[in-house]
Amino acid sequence: MKRFPRFLLLFGLLGLLEACSPVPFYFNLQQHPSQQGGMDLSGHDVALMAMFQPEHRDSSYVESIAVGFAKKMETEQYRPEGSLPVYVFPSDTTLPGETGYIPYLLPEDVSEYLVVIDDLQLGTYELTPGAYCKVSLPFTCRFLLFDQPRRNRLMEQALSDTLIWTIRVEGQVSDVRMIARAHQSLPQVLEKLGAEMTSLVLPQRTNQRCWLYRLEDDHQWTRALEQALNQEWDKAAIFWMERAQNASHWQERAAAACNLSIAARIAQDYALAEAWLDWAAGQGALPEMSILRSQLKSLQETSITAR
Repeated sequence: MKRFPRFLLLFGLLGLLEACSPVPFYFNLQQHPSQQGGMDLSGHDVALMAMFQPEHRDSSYVESIAVGFAKKMETEQYRPEGSLPVYVFPSDTTLPGETGYIPYLLPEDVSEYLVVIDDLQLGTYELTPGAYCKVSLPFTCRFLLFDQPRRNRLMEQALSDTLIWTIRVEGQVSDVRMIARAHQSLPQVLEKLGAEMTSLVLPQRTNQRCWLYRLEDDHQWTRALEQALNQEWDKAAIFWMERAQNASHWQERAAAACNLSIAARIAQDYALAEAWLDWAAGQGALPEMSILRSQLKSLQETSITAR
């Protein structure tokens, strides 16, 4: 019977242990900070209304702003595209101050909130020649927010700024044709403006550096990480709970419990996070556990102080 040298057996055993060892997987987690004043429409039903002045040709582009706003809200709320309604109405009055009639144009139960964008006025195109021609276009418009069931106006804000974008230029192009190309791209630019307007009613996301344990060559574990990155924490948690309880190796059980602790910490359930971290420590000591314990303690102290 052929015998392998003992050092080869030891090398193979160490390689096997290293392969199954959990390692941190770092990622950027987008989070909403607390809203400092203003409205926060996260998670609420919103309808959009674009109102145009029939006598102003440029006013018809206001629909593009409303569509861009709706698309961004759908993305933020994980809704399918087109699920938030966008209504287009001609303005019934030449007096910009008269807004009380607007929510009555729609049924009171169409949505929780009604966002209205109207009184769009575009300035004159300004061109800065180059391989990428810079286009500048001043604009003004008005942003309105209503509590639709109660038909109350909650916000009114006049917006004034300059749209700036670039158009690639090949060869010599006259200013007239460049302005025509700029005008052709205007709806897409205004959609981006509408997406930026959601900052009036949504907290701005910030990136937070986070990590979770991963196991190499474990496709199910990798799938759970993908679910967590896609904000499907409940699905990932189901997998990690099963591994924490049933995995044959203590390192895998501890890593799964640590991931559950991190998920609970992100959800600001610090008691649950501590319970899972204690459970993980009971399986064995992973190098990063002391860091997790320190971070959790700091968050718990901050939470107590904030109260």
